Amino acid sequence: MSKVVLATEQHVNDIVEMSLLFHGESPYADIAVDREKLNAVAVNFILTDADHVCLLLIADDDTVAGVLIGYASSLPFSEAKIASELVWYVLPAYRKGIGAGKLLKTFEYWARFVAKADYVQMVSVANDVSDKVSEHYCKQGYTLKEKTFLKRFVE
Repeated sequence: MSKVVLATEQHVNDIVEMSLLFHGESPYADIAVDREKLNAVAVNFILTDADHVCLLLIADDDTVAGVLIGYASSLPFSEAKIASELVWYVLPAYRKGIGAGKLLKTFEYWARFVAKADYVQMVSVANDVSDKVSEHYCKQGYTLKEKTFLKRFVE
């Protein structure tokens, strides 16, 4: 049975591996990965106060099946606080189960009761061509607020 756990230092390799899989399916897949930096960021996030950064894993027995990394901060124009997802990745074999939903609900709980955020923001990447992720968000009470555009500077 899948369970959500708060990542600790013993999970650094799991966070790195899940983040690499996320990267491979993200709009940033063509950007080279600095594994050493990724490892250092994972450790730094784990050591950061729990009211600022959240690292969650979904585990199924001995298998880490997904990760959700998020942070919370106040908006630059207001004291309102927003929690934002940075990385959310679930292994394909676990996407149809309840693992992804458990990660989202646990992140929302963290955002509301630990980070004391007023809002939570999630991303649906451009490769969600079937709109399944967007549809899932809408069912969970989210509304589409913006689209993101990426431009690479080429010399």
